Amino acid sequence: GLAKKHLGSGNELWRAASGLERPEDLTLVGQAGFKAALIGTALMRGGRPAQALAGLISRLNSGQPA
Repeated sequence: GLAKKHLGSGNELWRAASGLERPEDLTLVGQAGFKAALIGTALMRGGRPAQALAGLISRLNSGQPA
């Protein structure tokens, strides 16, 4: 798991960038202090990235599993 720790001076943008696919993954990295997440592969896998992003955001906002 991710350990919560000091992630810089506040002028830096730290991002999580590996194996993030589910809303739970994004919640976890946010709780660890990250302000951005790279989720490109998860979105491109099905060939419809806009719909995949919309679905991920919808599930994240509603608390539904991926």
